[in-house]
Amino acid sequence: KGGEYVMDAANVALLRGDGKVLEDSMSHWERHAILPNGYIRKTIVAACNVDNAEELGRIYRSHPIASQYGVEIIHYRNSDEDNAAALDRYKKNLSRITISVDSFTRGFDARESSLLMLYRPTRSIMLAFQLFGRVVRKFVIDGVPLDAVIVDMTGLVFPSEDIGLP
Repeated sequence: KGGEYVMDAANVALLRGDGKVLEDSMSHWERHAILPNGYIRKTIVAACNVDNAEELGRIYRSHPIASQYGVEIIHYRNSDEDNAAALDRYKKNLSRITISVDSFTRGFDARESSLLMLYRPTRSIMLAFQLFGRVVRKFVIDGVPLDAVIVDMTGLVFPSEDIGLP
C-alpha cells in the first residue's frame, strides 16, 4: 500500500515489446494538442526517468507536427544553464512541448499549459495533484476558455482499491 513505483521498472514497462506505447502516444498527442482552430496546446510531458525523457524527446522531435513547435527536454543530466534556457523558451512560447522527469512537481509555472501527457506512474495523490495542477489553471485563448486535458499513458496513476482512477 502506498509508496512509489520503481521508475526503472516503469520505464521498462513503457518500452515493452517494440516500444508501441511510446510510439502510439503521438496519436493521443495529436488528438488532444491540435485544436480545430489550428492552435497547438502547450504540452507538459512527465517522464518516469532520464532515459524515458530522452526517448520521448526523440519521438516528439521526429513527429512532423510536434517538431515544428519546439520540443524541450529538462533533467538533471543537462547543465543548469541548458535547463534554464529550455524552460525560458517554453515560457516565451518559442517551444510548445517540454519533457521532464521531476521538474514539474515543484516550483514550475507556465500558465498557458493545458495538456499533460503522463508517462510517469504514481501512487502518490500529492504528486499526481502537483502534476495535474500544471494544466488545470484557467487559460483563455481568443476569448474562449481552454479546458485542461490529462492523458495517462501508463494507466498506473492511482491504481488502488482505496483511491480508484481519477
